[in-house]
Amino acid sequence: EHTGQYFLHTFLDCQPDLNWQNPEVRTALKDVARFWLRRGVDGFRVDASIYIAKNFSYADNPPNQQYHEGDDTRYRFTENNISYGDDLQAFLTELAEVVHESNDTILTFEAYPEGTQLGVDRYESFAKMCPEHVAPMIIESTWFDPTTPDFTTLVADVKKYVSAHGSLAVFPLGNHDRSRAASHFGKRKMREVFEKQLQLDGLPIIYYGDEIGMENVAVPPEKQTDFASQSFVGCRDPFRTPMQWDDSTYADFSTADPWLPLGDKTVNVAAQQHDPSSTFSVYKRFLSERTERLKKQHAPWRDVQALYQIYPRSFKDTDADGVGDLRGIAQKLSYVKTIADAVWLSPVYASPQKDFGYDVSSFVDIHDEYGTLEDFDRLVTQAHDEGLKVMMDLTPNHTSD
Repeated sequence: EHTGQYFLHTFLDCQPDLNWQNPEVRTALKDVARFWLRRGVDGFRVDASIYIAKNFSYADNPPNQQYHEGDDTRYRFTENNISYGDDLQAFLTELAEVVHESNDTILTFEAYPEGTQLGVDRYESFAKMCPEHVAPMIIESTWFDPTTPDFTTLVADVKKYVSAHGSLAVFPLGNHDRSRAASHFGKRKMREVFEKQLQLDGLPIIYYGDEIGMENVAVPPEKQTDFASQSFVGCRDPFRTPMQWDDSTYADFSTADPWLPLGDKTVNVAAQQHDPSSTFSVYKRFLSERTERLKKQHAPWRDVQALYQIYPRSFKDTDADGVGDLRGIAQKLSYVKTIADAVWLSPVYASPQKDFGYDVSSFVDIHDEYGTLEDFDRLVTQAHDEGLKVMMDLTPNHTSD
């Protein structure tokens, strides 16, 4: 209103989309990737990658014929003209070439089925891009129970469209946007779920807390913090509650009231680490079997047992503000090393925090709640000393207001 100008936001109205048609924007984002690679990062998970290329005819998205009154209003229209644009592969290849400048690095792309690209075959173009350094993230693996025929069909399709081209497929069970695995698949099925996931030819992702069977936590409205819950996504706070290290007042996450409420504190690391029948011990047994199978793999990231996703706000707080931080992650790396050999950090960029780091105000600085660039450097160095690779989120589609 102030300037009479407009901007496009694919997501929240505080997240203006970046114009990838502008070569200066592409150069700046590639320089961002180089900035973090120079600091020792081993790869990136590229957030919302399918939206960086759009249809610049400015045509409206057509109505979704599958939409019914009462459905999520986001799906009233398809995303045909704002996702999977003609230049997508060219733009992402530019990013992949930057990562290719460094040895043993990787890009994994978030590529939801949207618009005209709804099948698993959409991953093929990603797999062909730069097979040694590009690893499509198979979003559908968060939908299907790994013990069902639907998941078996998914894996067969992934082999056809991804693995056949020499690319590494990445299989999450849950993440910061999806239900926790124990809540989604059922706590009693976690043994079978871990067995299936850790037998896959590809890279499994374990979301922090899933290894001990943490479940979604009911967060009352007055304590909800997820700004996106006021939009089309729905509140994601239940999947993001603090890691439960023990059964003390604040679960050893913090010495202060945490930013989100804790869940059932009988579900905690200390109670499970030495219990051979625990969810944690079951996970570790299947991980050990996977380790033996991977010993002869030598291509970039092919020998990684598991990628452990950490939501920094919720992992470990060291300054008593109720919010997790980089120093807290560093404190717990020896634990992480027992269950994975790579970590993926959800965004730690400087940010207004309306979408908790996915609204970026500076792509080359750390949000002050999490620490400093020096803290980040120490974390990466310590991770490498522990034999852990470090992956960051990269958010090239949008910034913040």
